This record gives sequence, structure tokens and C-alpha cells, in this order.
Amino acid sequence: MNKKLIKWMWVLVLLLVGGMSEAVAAPFVVVSEADGGPIPAYLFLSDTCPWCRKLKQEGFAAQFRSKYAEDVTLKEYEVSTAEGQKKYRELSRTMELPSGVPLLVIGKTTISGYSADMLTLAGQAVQKERKSGRYKKSASAKKDEPAGFISITMEDEELKGVAPANDLKQMQAYLRKVEEKNEALLTSTTQLFNSEVSRKVMSIAHTYEQKMKRWASKSPSFESFKQKAVQLEAEQQKEVDGLLRLSIDQIHK
Repeated sequence: MNKKLIKWMWVLVLLLVGGMSEAVAAPFVVVSEADGGPIPAYLFLSDTCPWCRKLKQEGFAAQFRSKYAEDVTLKEYEVSTAEGQKKYRELSRTMELPSGVPLLVIGKTTISGYSADMLTLAGQAVQKERKSGRYKKSASAKKDEPAGFISITMEDEELKGVAPANDLKQMQAYLRKVEEKNEALLTSTTQLFNSEVSRKVMSIAHTYEQKMKRWASKSPSFESFKQKAVQLEAEQQKEVDGLLRLSIDQIHK
């Protein structure tokens, strides 16, 4: 590859990464709500993952939909796409998602990794969500709607912690800014690098965001949280920077 082009790409990457604080790490293949479905399910996959390909070859998604069509809606997302990244990050704001693919999320239950008994495990997750009481029939549901129609009660997304209420609000605002920075970074990475690099950057970002959220929940004050958050952001920047530098060096070779 032309050396000038390599140099230009690296300068651009540094500009994109600059100012980033913490690393988010998370693989993802997401399944989103389908029309008429009561329990949302999300399947995160990657084209570069052999276990994901095996799951596809076995027709898991089709079998799952056929068996649980009345109870669950399922959508699949490739982790390297902007749509998949966005959905994964939406979910990670209300629940802690494991890293790695394949990843199946049914309601608030997650199944991480491949299993020959994936359909059985998924069925157990469906049963668990049915019994959770989180999915109740909508009072405003029309009479002609099928009996299985359920509305999902959104959980409170406010930050929970030991700090005073005003400090918690400041922490939440800080976390939102970090998420916005990471979303911008992921969008740019997806445009400049292959899916494997993009997936790794997302995994780094997700991991650091989760660290920051956990610290926020136990920090006694905003200042205490911010001090640690700045440190985590610097660590993320260093890790992402190292990954992108290595990826560019490999392109050069």
C-alpha cells in the first residue's frame, strides 16, 4: 500500500481516537423486536466466528422462530455493522452483556457461546422470561389482537448508587458523553477497518464502559467517580490506539 496513504490513515485514526477515555469491548450480534412479538430476543453473530457459522448452518434461528413464534421475536445482527453495534450498545445500557459471539439475548437472559443444545437452552430462557412477570398484556391492547400480544415495560435506566442524587445525575451525564464518544469512534473504525478490527474496538469500549458504570455505582461522590473515570478513559485510549496502530502496521506489511 502507498506509504503516504498509510501515513494519512494513521493521522486520521489518531484524530478519531484522541480525546477518547475508556475502552468499550463487546462482540455483538443482536436480535431486535419483531412486530407482534411479546419477548424481544437478540442474536449477535460474526462472519469471522466459526461457531457462529456453525450455528447458522444448523438453522438455529429458523428453528427457534418456528418453535417460539407466539412468545418471542428474534432478529440477527452482524457485529461489524453499524446497526448491530447500535443495538448491542442499547442493550448494554440496561443490562451487563458478556463479551464474545455467538451471543443470544432473550428478554433479560443471556446465552453466551456455542452449544449443541442451544435450542434447549433457548427454550429454558423463554420459560424463565415468561415466569419473570416482566412481560404483561397491555391494558390498551385491542380486542382483535392475538392473545399472545404483550407490551414490554421499560426498566428505569437511571443510575443507581450510593452518592447523593445530584452527583448521580452528573455521573450519568458523564457516562452518556463517554458512550457518544465511543459510538463516534466505532462508526469511524467500521468505515476504515475490517470487521475483525471493528469488533475488537467495540469489545474494548464495552468493557471499559462497564468498568466505569460499576465504579459509578459505588463512588461516594461525582469527584471521586470522575477521578477514576478519567483514568479509565486514558487506559481505553491507550488500548484502542495500540490495536489500531498494529492493524495499520499489518496493512503496510
